[in-house]
Amino acid sequence: MDFIADSYHYEKESFKIVAPKNLIPTIEAAVRSTVPNARFDGGKELKITTDWAAGLVVKAVLGDFKPQVLVDKEILAVKYDEEDRKRRQRERVRLAVLRVLEEAFDLAPAPWGILMGVRPVKMVHTLIDRGFTEEDIRRMLSSVYGVEPKKRDLLLEVARRQRGFFKLTPNQPIGVYIGIPFCPTRCSYCSFAAYPLKTHGHLFEGFLCALYSEITGVGRLLGDLGVKVESVYLGGGTPTTVQGRRLEKLLSLIQRYFISAETKELTVEAGRPETLNPETLQILRDYQVDRICINPQSMHDETLKKIGR
Repeated sequence: MDFIADSYHYEKESFKIVAPKNLIPTIEAAVRSTVPNARFDGGKELKITTDWAAGLVVKAVLGDFKPQVLVDKEILAVKYDEEDRKRRQRERVRLAVLRVLEEAFDLAPAPWGILMGVRPVKMVHTLIDRGFTEEDIRRMLSSVYGVEPKKRDLLLEVARRQRGFFKLTPNQPIGVYIGIPFCPTRCSYCSFAAYPLKTHGHLFEGFLCALYSEITGVGRLLGDLGVKVESVYLGGGTPTTVQGRRLEKLLSLIQRYFISAETKELTVEAGRPETLNPETLQILRDYQVDRICINPQSMHDETLKKIGR
């Protein structure tokens, strides 16, 4: 096995997955979350079995390494429906795969368990809204998602603080997220719907036209309903791939349909510093963007080169 950069990246690592067909996409995604360059064209046999005879039992076996067996009887409780059980099976499979890979490659347990590439606090709020107690959620974060105690407690603390700001009125102010799914290049670790301009640039203009139309339609609907917008977040992808007159038109529509005296924040994610220039920054300022988010990921050129930035 060849190593690059750090112990979490493996080159030329292949697996042969033996599992129910419907679980293979889940298993492949789980493997790639730990072994990003994994291939599935033969190699080490990774066998996953599930059994619902007396609750859910998931077993993951990788070669001669210690098998990982997860047992879940609680999911049979009446408070769960069929969709919950399907989701729990996928979650248990992901955790079993993570644990067996940690055993095989001598990795430290992932602090966030299988909660990678998601917004975990949002999930905590969903569980609270469904009536789960804090103790229920604490147990689920540890046993179902594999979150370590410090991260688990952090999630619960953040959720408690956030809920004090939630409004319960029918026409409560809302937050609007606008996604621009284009980037200069695609980073190797990225799990979002984002497409390099070099290969998908021919879709750029059509996407913007559709977005302009959608902002107009949604904005008019919100106006008819009397719903105010409290915050706007322009994310991606890399929103600052939209420049010049295109950016001016986009921001002018946002100002017209979403911004009011109720609006507290207009944020533009400028995750790729190379897309920023004096003209773009001036346009952002002219249209009252009051926050930009710059995320270089790393200050090391070698790391940036390896991840495709």
